[in-house]
Amino acid sequence: MSEVLIRAENVGKKFCRDLKKSLWYGVKDSANDLLRRKSQPTLRKDEFWANDDISFELKRGECLGLIGRNGAGKTTLLKIINGLIKPDSGTMQVRGRVGGLIALGAGFNPILTGRENIKINAAILGMSSRQTSDLLEQIVDFSEVEEFIDAPVQTYSSGMKVRLGFAIAAHLDPEILLIDEVLAVGDFRFKAKARKRIQQMITAGAAVAFVSHNLHEVAGITDRCLWMDKGKVRERGATTAILANYVNAAEENSTNRFRYSTNRSGLAQFITLEHNLQTRRDLHDCVVRESGCELAITLTLEFKVDLCEGVWHGINLTKPDGEYIGRAVISDAVETRCGEQISREIAIEIPHLLPGEYQIEYFLWIAGGVMLEGMHNLLNLVVPTDTANSYLEQLNDNFVFSKMSDNSRGAIPLHAKLSQNSH
Repeated sequence: MSEVLIRAENVGKKFCRDLKKSLWYGVKDSANDLLRRKSQPTLRKDEFWANDDISFELKRGECLGLIGRNGAGKTTLLKIINGLIKPDSGTMQVRGRVGGLIALGAGFNPILTGRENIKINAAILGMSSRQTSDLLEQIVDFSEVEEFIDAPVQTYSSGMKVRLGFAIAAHLDPEILLIDEVLAVGDFRFKAKARKRIQQMITAGAAVAFVSHNLHEVAGITDRCLWMDKGKVRERGATTAILANYVNAAEENSTNRFRYSTNRSGLAQFITLEHNLQTRRDLHDCVVRESGCELAITLTLEFKVDLCEGVWHGINLTKPDGEYIGRAVISDAVETRCGEQISREIAIEIPHLLPGEYQIEYFLWIAGGVMLEGMHNLLNLVVPTDTANSYLEQLNDNFVFSKMSDNSRGAIPLHAKLSQNSH
């Protein structure tokens, strides 16, 4: 049984909206601490719960995602785990060395050099000078700031601070890694390298708490999620299910996207799902060096019910932040019986794209918008900066791609064709 490294039991943290009252309450609470009196469990005037009755466990080798709107209490919870602030109620038990990447530049002394900051952070984690020297070169190489490592950190750009901060947190062998949105600042190449490093740490037994508004990153890294809302845990569970519910709630009134099905019908399931350059399990980036090339997705599906009305295959091209770039919807007049399997190949022509990261999503629907099966992060696409003819195609405002996405104005049309091979 995996060792529990973080255990939160009914954790609560309150803050005050009024500065003067906050200072006065702080003095009273400090006096109560000295007299070993319990702090007030109720809210005083102008106070609010930033975290309210939070309970969870995080074991070695697990990655927990924390999602929610700004102000939901995610960063406050990470600060409690990291020991930067203490809870007003409940208990937070943390076992193991903690590497925190909670804010841009956090943990850095701006007037010291990058090299000096590495040594200070290592000393805080209890590492000897010899251990630090052994890791120093690896940290500098990973951060890609070799030319500036002996310059004061206050002269670094935000991206340089992110790279150095992550390199320090990831290489000083923490048993617990806390990451709060800071990777959103890095360039796409470094983010891909950072994701790979996080996966390596999880495999090696580290426990990771991961906060991000990029749901594709959350889906690709985390095992479980806490959906936080107004300081409370609104939902918890497997990442895929929680993200589906979260997106539906966030986009409830949107007509610009396909809706994620809150509850999959269970009428179909993937047997195999591959594409021509990699399998889903590899999770390597697919580098696109020219437009017009075809990506072939091959899938085998098993149906759990007789089906005679046909299905729709939906392919979405998105940015990592969820912005839709293009989509294709293909009708499939399939007729199957319960237990029957079908195989399909979908060939997608990659359009002209700006350099950067993109992702492919796949969904299978029947009439009425019921999702039979789907995968939010089927494939990562990378268009490198040296791609000569990369640009973003623009369409007129009257473009309508399909009835299932009749407000997709300005989207790129994904040209896709379906090959059927039933068996």
